[in-house]
Amino acid sequence: MIFGLEKRHLLAQEVLESYANRHRFVDGFVGGISSFVPIPLFSNAASLALVTAQVRVVYRPLSRKIASIYLGKLENEALSFHEEAVMDAAQAAAKLAEFENKLNSLQNTLFNLEFLLEILHDVMGETLVGNAISAIPFIGMAASITMDMMIAATMTWRVGMMTALYCCNFEEWLGTRKDTYEISKRFVGPLSIKSKKRVDFSTIFEKNDSIIEKQIELLKCEFFDVLVREGKTNQQIVAEALKRQVPRYLIQHILHWE
Repeated sequence: MIFGLEKRHLLAQEVLESYANRHRFVDGFVGGISSFVPIPLFSNAASLALVTAQVRVVYRPLSRKIASIYLGKLENEALSFHEEAVMDAAQAAAKLAEFENKLNSLQNTLFNLEFLLEILHDVMGETLVGNAISAIPFIGMAASITMDMMIAATMTWRVGMMTALYCCNFEEWLGTRKDTYEISKRFVGPLSIKSKKRVDFSTIFEKNDSIIEKQIELLKCEFFDVLVREGKTNQQIVAEALKRQVPRYLIQHILHWE
């Protein structure tokens, strides 16, 4: 997972931006239709119900794609030092089954009802002003559509960011699952209609000491120390690391390279 990490970050961000952009317009459209129903705050109730319903059609596919990017093998990715270049059919099948189990485990952990309700409760606390405005005729309809789009874009980013943090932390939460959500929330920011570049994946992970420490430990053990024992110079090690798209900040931490 460390090799090709720069490319993985770029791909994950592109996927997340695409999902957030699509999700906000779908929710805005549904919110606009629901605003015509003459029931006070109906559109807001519809928004929250829609978030729950879209776990299956938005959040699960999103988390699966991001996890596949970080946990899977990129096209043309160089093999690690301890991986056989050729696997027989049984080995390949076992590896694929292991990968599928990882994805299923992540989704079952991330999207159980109890945690989903916690997230919804958190979002409701952020939409109190929008709820009040949406009850006002005419003005409320525009406010409701905007609020639906803000919730969709922001929640998509938070879920995607949680998935990326979990994967980059070697399939562990940063503390607890709720702690990881709070970190994701802090990175992504408050409710906003914005769907692109809310987080820069190329730099955000170097701001978390826990993730960096684990990545450095793995790299030193399975990559840098191996090259050192082979008599490679720092310049050669840096060149090999860059070839395998090891992030520059990790190389800097290990070799104090500029």
